[in-house]
Amino acid sequence: MDVVVRARRGDREAAGDLVSAFYGRIFAFIYRSTGSAGLAQDLTQETFLRMWQGLPTLAEPGRFRPWLYRIACNVVKDHHRAWETRHVFPAEMRGTDEPAAREGKEQAARGAGGGPATADRAIEVAEAVSRLPPEQRVVLVLRFYEGLSLGEVARALGIPVGTVKSRLHYAIRSLRGLLGEGEGA
Repeated sequence: MDVVVRARRGDREAAGDLVSAFYGRIFAFIYRSTGSAGLAQDLTQETFLRMWQGLPTLAEPGRFRPWLYRIACNVVKDHHRAWETRHVFPAEMRGTDEPAAREGKEQAARGAGGGPATADRAIEVAEAVSRLPPEQRVVLVLRFYEGLSLGEVARALGIPVGTVKSRLHYAIRSLRGLLGEGEGA
């Protein structure tokens, strides 16, 4: 939290430390939200630019993480509005550069989950996540991929915790349907 306080006071080195600490996670979140690595790089840079501009107004340094994710969510929403389109994971995601596939392959290499089927399953799940409505996808990604608590997700999106729970419920239900797992899975 000390680094956040220093960055709020205009310390560029502290702000750089925040960027270093959160860049990978914000990039992954935006990538999962848009499906485009190039677009994710641009929107991640925009997120950190807005972070730097908004740091002096951050009222509670202890809530930096959900505040930063809220900025990232807004950057993605602004992009979607500007282009009047909804980006999903393209067919190119099947390549080795796709984070979910790479994670799955790394798990398979370590023996987790029983081999190459794990990488295939990771790709299948990523594709299913990409087909969720944006409101459900962003809640699911923030909660399970980024590890935010329900309260942090609510603060990041500016919605009540009950709405987060509802969207998460429907997202999981939709994923089960997309993956052919039914309600009992």
